[in-house]
Amino acid sequence: MVSEREVWVAGSILPPGSRQAALLMRWDGDRWNPAPDLPAGAISFNAVTPDGRGGVWLGASNYSYDNHRILLHFDGRSWTYEKAPRVHNDPEVFDLATIPGEDRVFAVGGNPSFDEDSQGWIWTRS
Repeated sequence: MVSEREVWVAGSILPPGSRQAALLMRWDGDRWNPAPDLPAGAISFNAVTPDGRGGVWLGASNYSYDNHRILLHFDGRSWTYEKAPRVHNDPEVFDLATIPGEDRVFAVGGNPSFDEDSQGWIWTRS
């Protein structure tokens, strides 16, 4: 939640007969709208948090064309990718957090696996 008139939600949808697709919606105080100019390729968005400057940070999982493009920033005009920690096999962001009054963002993630080769990581940017 950025304000009473701006709320973001992140997730995924699975339309009947279709593949899973990432979903990011923004509440403008009157209605829900799809996020503007969203980069293509994500299977799921897992977390979204305001950046304190009118934009948002977004955490994703499993970009179909580049498994390391899982951290994105929207500055109110356009999306940019942030360098993610290098882990093998389908990394994803589990959650994002900001500290009120500061410009830092924290992400926690990993490459979930059902074997002993899982890895976790913590990432931060200002």
